[in-house]
Amino acid sequence: MSAEPPSPDKYAVRLAAAQQEAEALKKSAQAAKAELKRAKKKYKQEKKLAKAAKKAVKVLRVELKAAKAAKRRADRKRALKAAAAEAKPAAPAVTAESLPEAAPVPPLAVEISPAVLPAEERS
Repeated sequence: MSAEPPSPDKYAVRLAAAQQEAEALKKSAQAAKAELKRAKKKYKQEKKLAKAAKKAVKVLRVELKAAKAAKRRADRKRALKAAAAEAKPAAPAVTAESLPEAAPVPPLAVEISPAVLPAEERS
């Protein structure tokens, strides 16, 4: 076998190509790492905003519920006032003019016997 020993130039070219490829991979890894960092930051920010939005929605629902209840109360109060204003005072069933003249009642002529009175009043 007559194999020539490999020339150092051949290895140098391969080494330079490998180094260039390593540098390119390193740069792309750094870029990917930076992109990941930005994505994480954006995700955290959006998560925080979503949490705040949920809280705001909850507060608004409570406020809406309270406003509806207040409106119902005001409507009921307004309806009662209107009904009271429309209602005429009821005429009394019996008036002094509608009653016939009553004769005066004579005093009772019954005497109370001491046996009926309690023990304290007897003595």
